[in-house]
Amino acid sequence: MNIPGSRALKGVSDRKLLNDVRRLSDKERETVLSILVHLIEIDRRRLYLEMGYSSLFKLCVKELKYSESVAGRRIAVARCIKRFPRAYRALASGKVNMTNLGLIAKVMTEKNEKELLGGIIGASGREVERLVSRHNPRTVVRDRVRPVHVRTEIRLRGADNAGNSKNETSKSLDRRAGTTPTGGSGKSPNSSGAVDMFSGSGPAAATESGSEAAASGDTAMMVLEERFEIKFGASQEFLDKMDHLRSLLSSKHHRHHEFEELFMIAMDEYIERHSPEGRIKRKEKREQRKATRTSEAPKSDSKQKPDSKEVSRYIPKKVRDEVHARDKGRCTYVSPGGRRCGSTWDLQVDHIVPFARGGDNSPSNLRLLCGKHNRLEAERVYGKEKMANHAKKHGGQYIKERGAQYVKEAGERYIRARSAQYTKERVDQHAKKHGE
Repeated sequence: MNIPGSRALKGVSDRKLLNDVRRLSDKERETVLSILVHLIEIDRRRLYLEMGYSSLFKLCVKELKYSESVAGRRIAVARCIKRFPRAYRALASGKVNMTNLGLIAKVMTEKNEKELLGGIIGASGREVERLVSRHNPRTVVRDRVRPVHVRTEIRLRGADNAGNSKNETSKSLDRRAGTTPTGGSGKSPNSSGAVDMFSGSGPAAATESGSEAAASGDTAMMVLEERFEIKFGASQEFLDKMDHLRSLLSSKHHRHHEFEELFMIAMDEYIERHSPEGRIKRKEKREQRKATRTSEAPKSDSKQKPDSKEVSRYIPKKVRDEVHARDKGRCTYVSPGGRRCGSTWDLQVDHIVPFARGGDNSPSNLRLLCGKHNRLEAERVYGKEKMANHAKKHGGQYIKERGAQYVKEAGERYIRARSAQYTKERVDQHAKKHGE
């Protein structure tokens, strides 16, 4: 599908494209400011009443076709800049944005106006929320665990691997997962879009799940899954460690991890290291590895000449840790304009002088780059066409090597989180079927 105007942009230079989008952004800001001023005047005249709406909010949603969140934010900001001219000037200059100004509007007063406006300049959403919470303190947040039931769609095949019928499979799933059927075949309009990893249903397939199920003889079934909502207060140190854990995991699994997954990983790690059962298992594994190395050790041959030292692109863990500490765990890419990326996501150790061109594995020739800037540097050195051919040639093999293991790990995490709704044997079968 060709988007109008996209074809004309293909021949535009990089510099002109960036300059044009900056100019359009400035024009957009001017337009939004003009809209806010118009909303202030409409609110003053109460024109929404003459048009048959009970509030300015209703007019924005019904007449201007804003979403409810956008309407609420723009009305809050419009009333804020009406009360505080300094907020209007900050918004017009681009120092603050609509979202952050909308967050502080509900707590802004003449006394804290200067502090709040200064505090949101260049601040992230989380930092602005912290600023707002300081001016709107709450009582102590107490630990709380309460059961909740979540609608989840599963798809049952005509017969499972054991030859059971749909009804038998349904009852088995309900008994194991503690779920309750809420409907028959077909997709429920109240589906939460939860993923059934073994049948491929979920957000991506939601629009076709009903027809696919009918065509294949499968049954799309809604179940009530028992979960637990956990609420507690946490410090900034806790959030920093959660973000750090996410960043470390991003190098292995390039996706966002939910809180439940992060807690499971941390708890599994601690239990494995500190429980008596975990220590026994580690001891058994060490003894098994030792026995394997002993049995596979080559017999000594005094006449055998030692092999010459081979050059390897393998970077020892000690060197990797040194590079990571030196670069402070952030991407070191610097743009031509002097801007450092600084991302902590999907970090990779990169050779400054490429290994294929004689670069060594010394720390002075290594640096941290995020995955996207590592690929950008590879395209700069070898060319986009060569890297595209390389990805086409080796991408399939990479997927075969990593795909099966990833699917298996994801399946095992899914089992723990879903109260063993599916057996480990089915996870292995799924990994074998879809990972190769």
